Amino acid sequence: MGKRASSNAGKKAAGAGAHHRKERRDETEAQKVERLQATLAFVKAAHADAMLYLDMEEEDVEEEYRRAGKLHTYDEAKEWKKRLARVAKLYPPPKHIME
Repeated sequence: MGKRASSNAGKKAAGAGAHHRKERRDETEAQKVERLQATLAFVKAAHADAMLYLDMEEEDVEEEYRRAGKLHTYDEAKEWKKRLARVAKLYPPPKHIME
């Protein structure tokens, strides 16, 4: 059996998780409800936008960009990231979701 690989990135990730658990223990019930409501609002909005995008044809997406005067910025590979960023701007997710 070989040695187990370890890295600073792995240690940092493990440490970050412990930090968030401690923060959650310190939060009040009202803060917990607020955090969960923000999470739910973000997830619902992201899901609705994803369903809208999945129902669109490629021509519809290009037409949407053309009407906005942004057809030159359309990149199919980056479209999911852009859409999620738009949703996150409207419904800011709690920090534990977008790390």
